[in-house]
Amino acid sequence: MIDPGTYEAQLTDWGTGSSVKGTPYVWTKWSVEEESRTVYSYLSSKAFDISFKKLNALGFNGDFTNPDFEKKHTELSCTHEEYDGKLKERWDFTDWGDSEYEQTNLDDQKKLSLNAMWKNAAKDSGKDNAVDSKRAEAWEFFSQSDKDPDVWYETIKKNFPDKKEGDLTASDWEEIVQVFSKF
Repeated sequence: MIDPGTYEAQLTDWGTGSSVKGTPYVWTKWSVEEESRTVYSYLSSKAFDISFKKLNALGFNGDFTNPDFEKKHTELSCTHEEYDGKLKERWDFTDWGDSEYEQTNLDDQKKLSLNAMWKNAAKDSGKDNAVDSKRAEAWEFFSQSDKDPDVWYETIKKNFPDKKEGDLTASDWEEIVQVFSKF
C-alpha cells in the first residue's frame, strides 16, 4: 500500500466504462511509484462539469469512441479510507475526489451521446474548431434519423476506409454531413 500523499504519475492506459448502476466514466491508468493505479472521471449529469474540467486539463480529445490524451504526466493524490473494515487506497487527480466502481462497457449510443455532450461543452469553453463544428453538424443530421448507431460507423468506414473517425478533416466531415443530410 502506498502512503497518502501527492505523487508524480505517468499515463499508461485509458478507456471508457460504466458503473454497475449505469453511470458512464472515463478511466485512466497511471504508473505511480512503479505500481499501477486507476482514476475514474464520472460523466453523470451531476459530475459532468467537474469531469470535463479534469479531462480537459489532461488534453482529452473529446472522442469517447476513440479516447486519447495529450498530457501523459500529472500529479495524483492518494488518500486512505476504510471500506468493509479494510483500509483502501483512494486515488484521484490533485484536489478532486472520486471513487472506484466495477467496470462494464459503454454501449455505442451512450458513447455517441457523450461525444455530443463533450463537443457542446468544448464549444462553450472556446475549444471549438472547424473539425468539431462539421462533426457536430454531421451528428445533428444523424441523430434526427432513426438509424441504428452502427450506421454512423459504417458510413464513416464506407466513405473513408483508411481513416479512423478521429483522423477525419473538416472537409471529410462535410462529405459525411452531405450523406447524413439525405437520411
